Amino acid sequence: EKLDNYDLTPPARMISDFVINDLSNWYIRLNRRRYWGPGNDPSKMSAFLTLYRMQTGVAKLTAPYTPVMSEYIWRELTAPENGQKDNSVHLVSFQVSEEKKILPELEESMDLAQKIVSIGRAARNRKNLKVRQPLHGIMVHISGQNQFAKIRPELSVIMEELNIKEIVEAKELAEIVSFKAKLNFAVAGKRLGGAVKEIAAVLQSLSQAQLRVFLESGEMELDISGSKVKLSPEELEITKLEKEPYAVESDGGVTVALLFGSVIVAVAS
Repeated sequence: EKLDNYDLTPPARMISDFVINDLSNWYIRLNRRRYWGPGNDPSKMSAFLTLYRMQTGVAKLTAPYTPVMSEYIWRELTAPENGQKDNSVHLVSFQVSEEKKILPELEESMDLAQKIVSIGRAARNRKNLKVRQPLHGIMVHISGQNQFAKIRPELSVIMEELNIKEIVEAKELAEIVSFKAKLNFAVAGKRLGGAVKEIAAVLQSLSQAQLRVFLESGEMELDISGSKVKLSPEELEITKLEKEPYAVESDGGVTVALLFGSVIVAVAS
């Protein structure tokens, strides 16, 4: 649809992201042992067939962008059909989505697995722990109800990629991080005027439970001099603070705590 409207950049970025992150850095990495299998091993041949379909599909998608390179890749991968010698990627039908073959639950669980692996590697890098060094395991917290169950089919993949022995669910984010509230004076000052200093002082006395409620609901109501004052997410900034001996980063709802020995390093996303 975007190509039909000559909106070329978004599709190009989607293709690039798929080839680099999903195909090269994920699928091919995870299937290295299958590619090295003996002879015509069924698992090996299935992996190669899937990779072949991905590469020919990408060649079709990139043909409007890189016609010469796409043509070269296509001819290297395919044989002439029905004796035709001039087999060309520019003469075949453009790649279309086969919606019946899309498995949303599998895609969601694999996306979460990729994110957890990425975060776990960030934790290792932060503590200068190479992936080749085996570690005890990780704790994982995912915002939302029953989200951890979605990654159960991919636990073995995560453990292999992070070189760990077990994965445990962290049911409460508070096990790993604490929270601190800070008033955004630039935003709140325009609406609240002279009350901002009193509000800022009240925020310092809020409990961890109250801050967690704000993170879940997006609303905070305070009693200021007998009046009810509501704060929006734009006016109230919540900072996640690392608990010793954790190293914490945040971005988006998934938290990974890397265990090595009796120490945990946490990185959140």
